[in-house]
Amino acid sequence: SSLQALWRVVLQTNAAISDAVDNAFAVRNTQLSFYVNDSVTNGDVYTSAAGNPANSGLAASVPKDSIMGILNAYDTESRDIIYVDTGSYGVTSDVRVIWSRGGDDNYGNLLILGSTNAAGGGSLISRIVVPGEGDDGFDVPASHVTIRDFTVQNMYRGVYFESNQFSSAERIFVRSNYFGVVNNATRSITNRNIRLWHNTMGGMDILNARTTVVENCDFVINSNYGFRARA
Repeated sequence: SSLQALWRVVLQTNAAISDAVDNAFAVRNTQLSFYVNDSVTNGDVYTSAAGNPANSGLAASVPKDSIMGILNAYDTESRDIIYVDTGSYGVTSDVRVIWSRGGDDNYGNLLILGSTNAAGGGSLISRIVVPGEGDDGFDVPASHVTIRDFTVQNMYRGVYFESNQFSSAERIFVRSNYFGVVNNATRSITNRNIRLWHNTMGGMDILNARTTVVENCDFVINSNYGFRARA
């Protein structure tokens, strides 16, 4: 499997005469892995170098510096994994997973996986400036996407699932946002092992959603409400 495949045609009777396609294309036989790191390697578990926007993000030694760098560059699909290493990732726009970057019914979910090194600080996604309405952390209209092992803070909505299905948030710490987690017009979304702490407008909001799972979640010092479900 490769996202950098090229096709070249060579004249059999004269190898000096050849031509190749202008743009790389994908050959998919197995899941693909992508790598993201911040500017340092302290406490890293997935990568061996600092992140850089010019890197390919296709190996642990050449990570990109943001999740959006991967999503903008590549067509991620089912069972692919985006490894996001230990560090702090300041953002000025949503980490938005559009519908064409998710998984599917046949093969399962795209996984966006943060660092498991909690003692080292894990993977922190934080808005650089005070967020306005709609300045979200993870904004996921795509179906079949799993987000796991992140801390998300200083957002309008920490995790926002909108009009999608079969996505999940797992082992997420959402703190100091306006809203922690919002499921809006979704179906079969799983919210598992999430800690919602000190979100100033509300913890978890389930709005016009069906067959939603909320399991093993902690609600601490959220203003207005910890959990709300409404039609």
